[in-house]
Amino acid sequence: MKLNLGSGSNYLQGYVNVDPQTNKKADVRTEAYDYLKDLDTGSVEEILCEHLLEHIPPVDGFLLIKECFRVLKVKGVLIIESPDLDKLGRVYGTGKLHYEHFRQGIFGEKGGVSVGEGHVWSYKEDEMTAILRDVGFMECGASINPEEYRWKFELSFRLKAIK
Repeated sequence: MKLNLGSGSNYLQGYVNVDPQTNKKADVRTEAYDYLKDLDTGSVEEILCEHLLEHIPPVDGFLLIKECFRVLKVKGVLIIESPDLDKLGRVYGTGKLHYEHFRQGIFGEKGGVSVGEGHVWSYKEDEMTAILRDVGFMECGASINPEEYRWKFELSFRLKAIK
């Protein structure tokens, strides 16, 4: 089984797309953690968390990552993509990033005006790598292929963690 948690407008064939928002297409309409807690241990081969973790408080994000680890099979893959606080600050500081894109990276689409679109936390790549290792992931590496990114390669991180 493959999961796309917090699928939003990124509905993927071949995945169970999980999202609580009623205005988005999803196979299962619930919070990611609530969906995972009912799954058997070691029952999932891949989990996508693309632009999900910045929308939930950091304690809940840590619990979600722990639950992802639990449900993944041995050698299962967790992919996390999120705006990178370090990259956003560095690029904005050079004057090469328009304020609107900086604001969007920090606060989310429309500054969080729409339900579920606001960001409540920001991560840095090294911080997320440490969290993944603390949870128990053995291998963890960043993607350097811009084509794999859902949102602005130069402002995000995309990590692949293997159980």
